[in-house]
Amino acid sequence: MSRDRGGIYAEATRKALPRAVQVADRWHLLRNLSEALRHALTPHHRLFSQAAGADRSEDKSALPSSLPPWSKRELEIQQTNRQRRYARWQQVRELLKTGASDRDLGRQLNLDHRTVKKFRQAEVYPEAAPRVRQSSVDDYAAYLDQRLQEGCSSYTRLWRELRKLGFSGQVNSVRYWLRQRRSYQPHAPGTMSRRPALRASPRQIVWFILKATPAAQELLQSIYKTSPAIKRLAQLAQGFFRIIREQDLARLIPWIMEAKQTALTGFATRLERDLQAAEAALILPWSQGHVEGQVHRLKLIKRQMYGRADFELLRLRVLNQT
Repeated sequence: MSRDRGGIYAEATRKALPRAVQVADRWHLLRNLSEALRHALTPHHRLFSQAAGADRSEDKSALPSSLPPWSKRELEIQQTNRQRRYARWQQVRELLKTGASDRDLGRQLNLDHRTVKKFRQAEVYPEAAPRVRQSSVDDYAAYLDQRLQEGCSSYTRLWRELRKLGFSGQVNSVRYWLRQRRSYQPHAPGTMSRRPALRASPRQIVWFILKATPAAQELLQSIYKTSPAIKRLAQLAQGFFRIIREQDLARLIPWIMEAKQTALTGFATRLERDLQAAEAALILPWSQGHVEGQVHRLKLIKRQMYGRADFELLRLRVLNQT
């Protein structure tokens, strides 16, 4: 019987099927470890912010002084989006005179109430700031900057070149990266434009640790140098992920003993209480993957239709798979 790690599920299984072998779901084991690591790192949030700030101040990289111009289509899309947003801002400013609340205006205009609040507080139209996100393309930034300076502006050609260098992403990732690069083009020739600082919340640090994000390695090394305890937590978390993925039963109990000496002691103690189900997860192939997939599919369909269709259509879409 594959189950979540909640005690109520274990108790219910023991009562209903006393002879059944209980198997802790592997995804939930990893999820529980991630949450335990986040809680353990939360007291260090100031250290993360300081390290991220130092990482940004030491960054000497600059964008190329001359980037390919926006295409005509891209400029048209930008202008259309701006006009639509400007019209919404004007609508909000006019309707505010009626005395309606932010939530009422949000429902009336199909806007988030926080957007309405932002427009209400803006006496002058707030221009949209360019969005920046981390990307797997960042690892090839130096090569792409060089090719841009050489005059190559075809994202499909650049994508093919990156594929030869080991890049595994899609062409749209390169296209978005180039658009983002243009958005941060310096206004004056020769001015330096640094990359945005990595977000340094405990949740984001957990992601960097468990996903081994290349762009965050300098930040993590700086944190590890300042706090050996955090480095130890990171090593334990990465070790537990390897145990689950490689289904290495022999390393489970030694890992629990080590983790109980750190801030992960709560997770390790609960895991020890549920040891038989955890060991079964490393031996048997069963998991809740299929069930969780169906739940995810149902939620996706429901959210696509929320506020726009009724239960009968939901029922048809769920039962009639394509």
